Amino acid sequence: MITLAVYTHRSSDDSQHRPASRWEQVSKTARSIASHCFSAIKAPFRWGGVRRVQVTTTIRENGSDPKLSKSASDFMKAEGFQFGRPLGRGKFSKVYCVTKDNKAYAFKELIPKKMEEKWREVEGERGEYLGFQLRGNSNLLHIVGFVIMENGNYRYVTEEQECLSGGVVMGVLSEFVPNARTLKEFMDKNSLTEKEIQTIGRWVGEGLAAMHKRGIYHRDIKPENLLVDTKNLKVGKIIDNGFARQKIGSSQPNTRCGALAFMAPEVMNKTGHTEKADAWSFGVLLYEMRYGKLPFTNPEKEVPKFIAKKRKIKTKENTAFKELINKLICAESERLTVEEALKHRFFTGKAA
Repeated sequence: MITLAVYTHRSSDDSQHRPASRWEQVSKTARSIASHCFSAIKAPFRWGGVRRVQVTTTIRENGSDPKLSKSASDFMKAEGFQFGRPLGRGKFSKVYCVTKDNKAYAFKELIPKKMEEKWREVEGERGEYLGFQLRGNSNLLHIVGFVIMENGNYRYVTEEQECLSGGVVMGVLSEFVPNARTLKEFMDKNSLTEKEIQTIGRWVGEGLAAMHKRGIYHRDIKPENLLVDTKNLKVGKIIDNGFARQKIGSSQPNTRCGALAFMAPEVMNKTGHTEKADAWSFGVLLYEMRYGKLPFTNPEKEVPKFIAKKRKIKTKENTAFKELINKLICAESERLTVEEALKHRFFTGKAA
């Protein structure tokens, strides 16, 4: 047995338990598995508070944690799911087509070693589980259930309330979308017409607007997190709620998260953000669909200057699209919401 004396804290906007910058009494072997232990911490936390907790765990001679010896995919196989072809792979996950009782699903398994960098806890403020609240919207991926790891044990949950007892998401079971590719994959092989941009932009915007009406911010909109039906571009899904956050009262989250190329300046600067952060990402997405490149080559340096000097996105055309882009890629105080953007003449076709 090894006892770890670990300092953890909880910030005012982030429900995840995170290690403080300084570790004490953590051996080199134990340090490699310490992030796995945070899910086992069952101590109350105050906003911004810091407390010392002890976590006791057993490790094997080779340093691996026996509690993680069984994967989420092994667990699902034991539950009767048949694993088929891989559907994709990301930095933190692998996705498979799985079947049970002759029905197809998509199963995303989070990679434990990679997830040491980014644990996503199942709590009441943010994360994948928020998909339970968004069931029924055709533009959002329908979540069927989650594989949760808690105290070293796996369990399968299908209702939001079952998640609230704690644990870490290690797998996501969702609807299977036929003919689906990520928008990134689709754009790599196809240039989009203005009509296709309007079609895709409309369902992306409607999906985001539905999230915002429930007080949920996606915070990671990018082509890799959008599924398109390659045979019918009117059909698509917003996926991956890993960075999603639900608004609580009047407080604003200030976590820096999401892809830097699509990150709103207020998210980048950690000054607090609203649903308009998604509107900035939406604008960058539209720009990339139109021109096949991103508006900023070095966002960290260029975006602050762009905002400070009140610059505009420059294009050779003077169209409704250019007008819309400059109402999305701009300072938060001047930025449209996604819902307002959908009423712009670029989408409606109506004269200004």
